[in-house]
Amino acid sequence: MLRGQRAQGIVEFAVVLPLFLLLSMGVIYFGMAFSDYLTMSNTVRSVAHEASLKSTDDDYKTIIRNATSGITMVSDIYVWQPDSKNGNNNDFLSVTYDADRHNVVVRAQAKLSKDSAIANAVNNMLGNSIGDAMSITYTMYTDRK
Repeated sequence: MLRGQRAQGIVEFAVVLPLFLLLSMGVIYFGMAFSDYLTMSNTVRSVAHEASLKSTDDDYKTIIRNATSGITMVSDIYVWQPDSKNGNNNDFLSVTYDADRHNVVVRAQAKLSKDSAIANAVNNMLGNSIGDAMSITYTMYTDRK
């Protein structure tokens, strides 16, 4: 093996390594964000389903407390803090009715964490195009009048 060929391999490795690391971090970031989305989506769907079967507002509070206690996000990319202690509606999770009171509407919103280095880096690279929040809304029919 010639001496120049070994140096060529090192230079190629030095050029490819940053691109590989960037791609790897992108896959990891997407996986964590998708995991957070699935956690929120499953919790909101569960709350909507249970709330459509119950009849009083106290039942809704119990459902929110039970469904959200112990729920944590996988990463620090999003902040989602429903009222797991009291079960009240807040900016992160709310249970309401539509105008006819035939459907229960559950809305969840997770805000982009300003403390997350990964979220800030990706948001800056994309020109603030990933937005400030992730929102999920489920509507389920209920026969409550």
